[in-house]
Amino acid sequence: MCRDSNTGIAMAAMSSADSSLMPLGRRWSAVGAICIGYGVAYFALHALAGFWGEGAVYSLWFPIAGVRFALLWRLGARMAPGLALSELGVQGLMGAFALAPLPALNAAAGVALPVLAYGVGVHISQRIAHRVTSLNVAPLPLGLALVITPIFAATASLPWALLDQRSAQLASIVAALAQVVVFCVGDLLGVLMLAPPVLWAIALASGEKPRRPERLTVARLIEAGGLLIFAALVAWVVWRAGLGVRLEPVLLATIWIGLRLGCFAAWLSSFMVCCAILVFTRGGLGLDARLELHMLATAIAVCGFLAGSYSDAERALLADIARRDRLLYQADRLKTLRAMSLAVIHEVSQPLSLLAIEARHMRALTQAPRIDPEELRETASLIERKLESVTDLVRRLRGFGGRTQGGHERLDSGILVKDALEIVAAEAKARRVEIRQAADERVTIDGNGVELRQALVNLLLNAIAAAPAGLVVVAARSTRDGLRIEVETHAAGPSAPSGGMGIGLIVARAIVEAHGGRIDEDSSDRRGGIHTIILPRSVRADVDAA
Repeated sequence: MCRDSNTGIAMAAMSSADSSLMPLGRRWSAVGAICIGYGVAYFALHALAGFWGEGAVYSLWFPIAGVRFALLWRLGARMAPGLALSELGVQGLMGAFALAPLPALNAAAGVALPVLAYGVGVHISQRIAHRVTSLNVAPLPLGLALVITPIFAATASLPWALLDQRSAQLASIVAALAQVVVFCVGDLLGVLMLAPPVLWAIALASGEKPRRPERLTVARLIEAGGLLIFAALVAWVVWRAGLGVRLEPVLLATIWIGLRLGCFAAWLSSFMVCCAILVFTRGGLGLDARLELHMLATAIAVCGFLAGSYSDAERALLADIARRDRLLYQADRLKTLRAMSLAVIHEVSQPLSLLAIEARHMRALTQAPRIDPEELRETASLIERKLESVTDLVRRLRGFGGRTQGGHERLDSGILVKDALEIVAAEAKARRVEIRQAADERVTIDGNGVELRQALVNLLLNAIAAAPAGLVVVAARSTRDGLRIEVETHAAGPSAPSGGMGIGLIVARAIVEAHGGRIDEDSSDRRGGIHTIILPRSVRADVDAA
């Protein structure tokens, strides 16, 4: 039900762009058809609102406000004058205007001003959504606009309510203000109950396929329904006990549903509550009791919808952050392939040269007058071992450069450190950095080899960049709980900034923390520092999130 604000604004812009390409006659025909259809809906829903009308001017539930908001949000605020003309025409046909010019002008202003105020409110809400980054996350702009626009329209109607001749029927200014409150409550209920389904219907009519809310599983729907029924039962028990109508439990239940399941579930629950209240207040209650119940229904709808909108927006932001993190890790891993490619050239060239020599030797053996089976077997075995070495190197290259696949595996710390040192060997040679392995206490841990190898390679590359013509010492030690890998830098002179952005260390830290470990840093020495990876023997199951 809750459309993306950006999508709605974009669709409105596209509609305007498409309409500019239409022939003028077709464009005016489309606008005329929309205004006529709105006029029919206004006539029917305005008559329905009369059942909850109070006082001389307003109704406690004004459903046409929801249709009005949906059309303006979808088609743009420029439709406001056309919708105002439609309402003026319907009111004129219903005989709402007096024959005297001044009273008729005042009455016409009372009809048109709220519609124009809605257009201004929608325009302001969409501008705020574009300018304020924290509010430009769907469906938060729509949720805020559903609340702000009716309040803005009610505020804009206040001067007219005080100046209009019909205000003479009111006892005082306080009573006029109370009528504006009734206006605001009625419009809020109309917008919050009808605008989402109308937007959904417009999307279907436009050929769009609304996305099904992912969190609405059967179990969660049962949970939400049970919670709402329990809250309604508590409110009914309190009412039957003679303690008045207390809908606070229903309010809390709706907020919880919004936070748990999003704005669609919050709208559905508040819609059912509002329908029950509208039926209950159809007649037989005084204005004070009816206004109190409708204000409670408004509070339930507003709080539930805003809670659901914030929940959906937060979920969308977290999903976007996770997607960007995955892209960041992948980009950093591909950057590391530069160093790895040098290692590949260094490691592959020698085995390939030996393979060529042994292949020529095997051919010479087969062409000799007398074939020595033992020598031939040794040569074939040597070729096989070299091919396995090259194949394993290519496998590691593919695994490191591609996306992370699979989950945990049993890892030997010695192999992990050896692979990382082989990857950075060519980079160290190019920078004239000596890499020394001080300790190698073998530990078996449970983790993702590709990710952990990347974390260690990032630390080694940072150490090599910080110690040109210096020394990097790597030590892997067993601890009581797991593994400790120290990367110690000894620069030839005072350590200078490497000029990088520090992404490698950020990625390494995220990977290690995802494995349930941490990276300690000691940079007290001006000629270097120590980065220590501390890993447990068993890690959490969400390693691949990194």
